[in-house]
Amino acid sequence: MVPGNGPFADSRTVQESNGGFTVSIPKKIAQRYGIERGDEVWWVDNPDGETPEFIPPEQL
Repeated sequence: MVPGNGPFADSRTVQESNGGFTVSIPKKIAQRYGIERGDEVWWVDNPDGETPEFIPPEQL
């Protein structure tokens, strides 16, 4: 992918750990939203929606 100011797309492999699943956040996205090690990151899954929604830390 060519770096730029447009939309960011990437894929991540789901890892299994401690009885759950882990997906890493791309560094570029973490920096954009000010996500740092130890921060809580929330995802909301609405059964009536088409996709889950990411809630940035500043909106919590």
